[in-house]
Amino acid sequence: MNTTITTAADAIAFIEGSITRAPDTYDVLPPQMRQIARYPYMAALMDELGHPEAAVRIAHITGTSGKGSTATLLAAIAQAGGYHTGLYTNPYVTIPQERIQIDGVPINDDLFIASTAEVAAALERMQTRLPDFEPHLKMIWVATMLVAFKRAEVQLAVIEVGKGGRFDETNIVRPATATLVSIGLDHTDSLGATLAEITFHKAGIIKPGAVVVNGVTDPVPHSIIRAEARLAGAAIHTIASDFGYDDLQLSPQGTRFHYRDAQQGDIVDCHTRLVGGHYGHNATLAIHTARTLFPTLPDAAVHAGLSQAWLPGRFEVIRHQPTIILDIAHNPDKLRALAETVLTIFPETPLWLVFGAMENKDTSQMLAALAPLRPVQLICTTVRMQKRAVMPAEVLAAQAATLGLASTAVRDPQAGVQRAIQLAGTGGLVLVTGSLYLVSQVRAGLLGTT
Repeated sequence: MNTTITTAADAIAFIEGSITRAPDTYDVLPPQMRQIARYPYMAALMDELGHPEAAVRIAHITGTSGKGSTATLLAAIAQAGGYHTGLYTNPYVTIPQERIQIDGVPINDDLFIASTAEVAAALERMQTRLPDFEPHLKMIWVATMLVAFKRAEVQLAVIEVGKGGRFDETNIVRPATATLVSIGLDHTDSLGATLAEITFHKAGIIKPGAVVVNGVTDPVPHSIIRAEARLAGAAIHTIASDFGYDDLQLSPQGTRFHYRDAQQGDIVDCHTRLVGGHYGHNATLAIHTARTLFPTLPDAAVHAGLSQAWLPGRFEVIRHQPTIILDIAHNPDKLRALAETVLTIFPETPLWLVFGAMENKDTSQMLAALAPLRPVQLICTTVRMQKRAVMPAEVLAAQAATLGLASTAVRDPQAGVQRAIQLAGTGGLVLVTGSLYLVSQVRAGLLGTT
């Protein structure tokens, strides 16, 4: 490998370069087997690095939808409580370094360079013993994150699972809390086609000694989560029975609710800038996880953290006249929640919808989730990706037409957004959604930063 890393650009090139390096032995396996086969290499890498995952206290978070916002809210609450906090989320919207944050700020160049260089050196040593081994993108990101948090001596590391849980690269950790936000159908090619199969993967983050904060109440997934907790000897706290929320109110300025907890006490009039009914659920899980980790956490820290937390590309109003909203929702559950939010806040506003998606997504169901919005026009576009398969705009438009939606194909995302803006005039609403990559590609242009 012979890697020299002296700048942040070198570090990013090394990590992102893992996408283009030669495929390893396991690329011949079907998708559902690759993650499982590669998982043991993560343990070997931790051995080589001296086990940075054991150096910090960890809150591990998984879920089909909402894990990124729950992680961000939890980290903000912990930081507001005075705790030196690391946050790992994925992927990113603006710059790669935003995946690793310390006290709400993307990792600084010095720490990023040093941590990535340490991981690169460890990988080189591994490859002398395992010449067929090729490190993968997620493995390098997770290892870099763990080394960085150890070097920074964070008091809490909030870590979002990449995909699934049981065989995810992040599951090398032994967390203090394991939070399961939601269970739905996504990544079915690798996690399974049923809720039970997907729950098996998600529940794999439950470990002995952890407290499980469970946001899943559907009977079948819930029974699997409870069984996994019993097997690990882990305490489990479940939303709607052990804690919860009520009086949910949405506005363009955010989401308000009352947090309810008979054991630890209620917290009334909670507010987050994140807009959507599902953020009441996610914020409630973040609050309960924070109070589990820090029993003396003052209510003021909860209020401050919720009000400060923010994520780009989550019902982000980026411009007015027309109103332009960007949202990275990329599975049917997320898109249903997005549609409900739009109909609640903008019930009478004419809507132009710009949509793009990856090829491995159930785009028919995604479009069906958006159908209640009844856009004036649905503009389907082709997400620009060099190394991942995308759904062509023409195919998406044909799928939309079968749902009775007025649709057209504009291959270039920027051109599609500009057409929607022109058609919406000053009084309409433009919603861009379907893929994080689509939102990332058009966001900089709309902000005038490209």
